[in-house]
Amino acid sequence: MKNEIVVGAVSKIPTQDGIESTYQIMETCVKEYSHVDLLCFGELFLLKDPKYLDNIENEEALKKITYQIRNLAIRYNMAISYGCVLKERGKVYISQIVAFPDQSEYIYRKVHLGKNEKIIYNYGDTIDVFNYRGYTFGIQICIDTHIMEMSILQKLMGAEIIIAPFNTPYDCKKRLKNWSKYIPMRAYECNMCFICNNYHGGIQMVNGYGDVVRESIDTNCVEVYTFSKHKDFNENIDYFAYRRSNLYNCITCGQAIKDELMSYQE
Repeated sequence: MKNEIVVGAVSKIPTQDGIESTYQIMETCVKEYSHVDLLCFGELFLLKDPKYLDNIENEEALKKITYQIRNLAIRYNMAISYGCVLKERGKVYISQIVAFPDQSEYIYRKVHLGKNEKIIYNYGDTIDVFNYRGYTFGIQICIDTHIMEMSILQKLMGAEIIIAPFNTPYDCKKRLKNWSKYIPMRAYECNMCFICNNYHGGIQMVNGYGDVVRESIDTNCVEVYTFSKHKDFNENIDYFAYRRSNLYNCITCGQAIKDELMSYQE
């Protein structure tokens, strides 16, 4: 089992000149940070406008770009996490895609939508985790991080690191201030690391002790951190070991979580 994983979080604002130009930003980052195991771009980084997919030519152009990203992952032997509008059977989702160096791909469809997002997008219906280079990852997009059951369920599934891309338009300092109100606490209580970065700039990386290990308000940077199973996770106490899940039959964290976990284990 690998005890360390090198992660890069990207704080760069995508170009407005189209997905080809945004891809060039991604390719440049991958080449420059080719030593990392995982490179994380923000929510909807590659494609933000769902109307772009209203014609077949644009759909084909997006497929070509995602194919190129998969090839980048293979060529540089890294996983690449990036946000993109996803269209499936006429429905559109806010998705975070992870391209792996073994040619496989993981797609998360945002489960919790804001009041304006739900007018345009469809809800994702799956909360799960994936394994990569000795670590178990979960993805939470923006408002997902505010839903405590999301972290509880992923923790119960074995998540160690949460990829948390955001798309909030306000000042980076405000973004970091808001992250600091709850992300370190969530990380500490769940003994999980968080990788937060924002479409409009800002990075915060937190370890399982709730310590901020990397942070930036720069809108043109990449922060790199090596997470270690020995130094970034609390090995002395696991608060989840004290849970009495048989008592938790309330609406928010009772049978729904039990049923979801049972289906996952099956």
